[in-house]
Amino acid sequence: MFSLLITIGSFLFVFGVLVILHELGHFLTARLFKVKVEEFAFGMPPRIFAVKKGETAYALNAIPIGGYVRLEGEDGSDSPAPTSFQNKPAWQRIIILLAGSVVHLILAIVIFSLFIFRQGEAIPNHTVQIAGITDNSPAAEANLLPGDTILTINGLAITEVEQFQAATADKAGQLISIEVQTESGDERTVTLTPRPDPPEGEGAVGVFISSGYDLQSVNFFRSFWLGTRFTYVIVDESFQAIGGLFSSILLKASVPEGVSGPIGIARVSGETAQASGFSGLFFLIGILGANLAVLNLFPIPGLDGGRIIIILIELVRRKKLSPQREALVQGLGLAFVLLILAVVTFKDVASLIS
Repeated sequence: MFSLLITIGSFLFVFGVLVILHELGHFLTARLFKVKVEEFAFGMPPRIFAVKKGETAYALNAIPIGGYVRLEGEDGSDSPAPTSFQNKPAWQRIIILLAGSVVHLILAIVIFSLFIFRQGEAIPNHTVQIAGITDNSPAAEANLLPGDTILTINGLAITEVEQFQAATADKAGQLISIEVQTESGDERTVTLTPRPDPPEGEGAVGVFISSGYDLQSVNFFRSFWLGTRFTYVIVDESFQAIGGLFSSILLKASVPEGVSGPIGIARVSGETAQASGFSGLFFLIGILGANLAVLNLFPIPGLDGGRIIIILIELVRRKKLSPQREALVQGLGLAFVLLILAVVTFKDVASLIS
């Protein structure tokens, strides 16, 4: 029960930070360009309660997934008011739509930069470490442990991941000796036989390995550069993963492995909170923020990126889409996104049950 409460609380915290900051980006830029903000809502309807301050209703809704800022004229209605979203120049409307994702990217850069500033820069030290062991594998039977540093295989010094992979693959089916150094600094030698035909994803020995590194203190400017570079890596991987998700659904009618929805994120949030506390949750917020920034800018109607594409088309045509046609396009795009969300959520539930 306590674990469930931690999972729910962690999920609400992570999603709350991401949603509120995203919508705050839309809200502040809309106010900057004097667009009337009719509602600022956390969660999706039905509404629990709302407080109206000035011209804006601040609402808390029952379904804690997402949120929205409702702007005057945003629904495509033909309002003559100068405060209507539709009556603002195209460049202002694009900035308002971009703002949510820009806030997420800034958030990711700040979080990663602070982590690197506090912990230091990872400098490779030409060692190979065991990050994990699979059950019932040669490594498990030989009592190798996560955290062990691999020193030699059959007397050959191991300094790179590729060396370890080649050495174990070449000796598949043969007894080998592996010298390791434990986390406490003790050295020991074990013997095992790499598998010639291991289960998929486990490797011949059954270990997950990574390059070792030392942490070196850095100044703020270096940490900011490294945090920005790490954010770029996350954005690049997110672009490929999200593109792969949409293409897989459209072309193969299937959801790729490793894709999670709100339930999967809730589970990861709970596990992260229990393992690493608030620092782990903030790191997770940085990763999810970069992912959501990319997702929201994909050119699909119903998402911010799709709406930006419609504005760009209007600029090329020098003519706005009719409110009815724009509402139809946005509605179809939103239905497609919700369908994907439903499929991914069903997959998450099935995974939990199994």
